[in-house]
Amino acid sequence: MSTTPEPTQTPSQRYGWAIMFATGIILSLNYVYLVFYLEDPMLGLGFLGLSLFATSIAYFPYRRGERWAWYTMWIVPAVMILATLREFATDQPGIGLLYLGFTALALVGLLLPFRVFFPRN
Repeated sequence: MSTTPEPTQTPSQRYGWAIMFATGIILSLNYVYLVFYLEDPMLGLGFLGLSLFATSIAYFPYRRGERWAWYTMWIVPAVMILATLREFATDQPGIGLLYLGFTALALVGLLLPFRVFFPRN
């Protein structure tokens, strides 16, 4: 375990990773429910694995400002858009709107710390 202090984070970086981390936790809880609710629990397990993966990336490398983590975290809004489209196609617009809200939240979490990952030279 490292004893070096973490560098001071800008507010946009602090809020950005917190938004992505909270989104991942909430989605993980949602997908735990879906494992038991869906007829095919493997779909819920796949989404659960993806959200836990994104949550761990948000907490460690994204919080440190590693550029590869910023690129990788774009998986979250991409999957959420697909989930939104699926729910609208199956006549469940309420759930689709919920996923659309999570998509917007993930986009804010990605775009807020943009200058941390891509500073001006």
